[in-house]
Amino acid sequence: MLLSFIHLSIFSLFSIMFMIITTSVMLNPLKPIKITLNHGGSVIGKEETVNIDGQEVQVNSFLGIPYASKPIDKLRFAPPEKHPGWKGSYNATKLSATCWQYIFVGFDAVNAAGKMWINNTEMSEDCLYLNVWTPKPVDNSSRFPVMVWIYGGGFTSGSANLQVYNGAILSATQNVIIVSMQYRVGAFGFLRLKPNTTDQTQTSALGNQGLLDQLMALKWVKENIGQFNGDPNQVTIFGESAGAVSVSILWMSPIAQPYFRRAILQSGSLYARWGLDTADEAHEKADIFTRECGCQSPSVDRKASLECLRKLDPLTLVNQLDSINVAIGKRRYDTVQKYLRPRNHRHEPFLLSQSTSTRLYFDVPLQPVIDGHLMPKHPDQIFHDKNTLKDKPELLIGVNTNEAMFFLLPGISIKDTQFLFPNGSVFMPENLGLAGKKQPFKQGEEIADFYWITATQILEESHMRPGLAKLPSYYYNLPLISSPKQGYYDPDTIHIKDKELLKRLDKFAGDLDFACPTLNFAEQVARLPDSKVFLYHFNKRTESLPMPTWTGVMHGYEIEYIFGIPHDPEFSKQFYSFTDPEKKFSSRMMKMWTNFAKTGHPSKSDDGHVSLPEWPLFRRTDGFISNDPDHLILEDETKLGSGLHRDRCAFWLHEMSDMTDILNDTCEFSSGIKPTGSYILIIGLWLLLFIGYL
Repeated sequence: MLLSFIHLSIFSLFSIMFMIITTSVMLNPLKPIKITLNHGGSVIGKEETVNIDGQEVQVNSFLGIPYASKPIDKLRFAPPEKHPGWKGSYNATKLSATCWQYIFVGFDAVNAAGKMWINNTEMSEDCLYLNVWTPKPVDNSSRFPVMVWIYGGGFTSGSANLQVYNGAILSATQNVIIVSMQYRVGAFGFLRLKPNTTDQTQTSALGNQGLLDQLMALKWVKENIGQFNGDPNQVTIFGESAGAVSVSILWMSPIAQPYFRRAILQSGSLYARWGLDTADEAHEKADIFTRECGCQSPSVDRKASLECLRKLDPLTLVNQLDSINVAIGKRRYDTVQKYLRPRNHRHEPFLLSQSTSTRLYFDVPLQPVIDGHLMPKHPDQIFHDKNTLKDKPELLIGVNTNEAMFFLLPGISIKDTQFLFPNGSVFMPENLGLAGKKQPFKQGEEIADFYWITATQILEESHMRPGLAKLPSYYYNLPLISSPKQGYYDPDTIHIKDKELLKRLDKFAGDLDFACPTLNFAEQVARLPDSKVFLYHFNKRTESLPMPTWTGVMHGYEIEYIFGIPHDPEFSKQFYSFTDPEKKFSSRMMKMWTNFAKTGHPSKSDDGHVSLPEWPLFRRTDGFISNDPDHLILEDETKLGSGLHRDRCAFWLHEMSDMTDILNDTCEFSSGIKPTGSYILIIGLWLLLFIGYL
């Protein structure tokens, strides 16, 4: 889960430590329990009793087990090395440190809906540890399915130790083993320095270190989970947001596929623009980052750059990460000046109809990269080839109703408009209502034009082109000031209330960054032979969530129901509580997710009994539109759905993509490439359709 942040540079280490939240334990300790690992050493965990709504269930917990060597000194930025093991016993009763990352203050540190995502243990580079929760076995021959959780956080934050990820209830009530691991984020986990083509021995800072951490943890599970009465051949990986992107990359990686059987993706996939970089994009970001850190550019001297970065303290590496976002924002500014501003206004100070920033509302500075190893090729190429993909794939995947809302509230920059406040309160700003009515915020000021606001802060850079940049605002019926000569409707008639305006912005951004990339992955897998894809739409809002009802069903808030958190009195004590119907809803969600891990079908339990609503398979319908049920809507009364975001995602995945390709090819024509007659016809038809927007 990625939150808004204020950077660490304004804090001392003292203030960082002050922010650490002590996690209360919801379990009543009974006695220690000892497990011998394959290397000969043992771990000592705890056999405890989970109090679930007044009923006691036993569970074994093993916290903070090292799965890799400390990634420090020469191992900073290096792939993880397998932990050498130990002699004797290791105390696995305490949560480990969290990997170095952003820390949040202000609203996020006060409001429980934000505070629940803040890391709750100290930060350290020595952070490659995992947690295991197991049911109490009936006998030593018991073998439980295994579910390995990968947390989100935009590859810049996150921790396996959060109370919302506590696996005790899910394990104890559903008879599955839950594993969660810490992995490196930010520069530690995803920095890629341009490799020296003459040096074949280089292994550090090639990108994807954080993903390789996840893979190392999966290898640990393969080798050791049998000692915990787990079935190493029945492993399901599941994750949310950046964790879902990670799951999708591992799912496509030939070197990762042997270590799990099934996958669950919640609100994300590698098709998200923030989910996967090309090598060239990663190298450009690394140049920016190393320069701001005061080190030699890796393009000039890679070895010197790496040595310099390894000498810096962790706090500096965290602080300088945002320099990448700043540089990309400047590049977006230049794109606006070059392509989108009228020529007769380019000499004026930058102020585009109340848009006060060209930074993306949702910044992810470093992300996974197509490295030729873990992620060998672009996903489209891998899906096209098919030969390296899993046979008979089984996938559970879905999205929430209001995916972008949590990021728009702190991230959208409209003049004098603020939603979140340091005291934890949330308000709908008056300016948003004025913008919806097409009234100036102050007398004599310009009126907010959402063409500029969305073009500068939400769109991909490839979409920031004349004509093309305005189309999404028309498609989502946002208030525009400049009327077209012709079009689908007259935007001058669009006068909407503040909540409706925010809802449309949420659909715009949520489709682009979360829903459509996730659904795209579902479609690609559904095309494969003998695939089983189960799609969901999560539409359940927690009544006591300390956010206004107009924020809807936000990104990440399905997790509490999957982990059984409504039954956890400690979470309720620290953050917010749940109603009895919400507890029952959580029990159904836990059953669905663990059914899938056990049987490959979320409606069928391991004894073959169908005790839940029959979940239809999601099918890719090339060439025709089917209204048959193809997904489940998860809300108070679960029901069947059809064609989830079909038209909206067709707009992003096909229309906008095709028009971008046309514009790019048109630019090539101007460089001397001769177009074909059919292509001239396509260009002509496109211009006839959209000339009114230019």
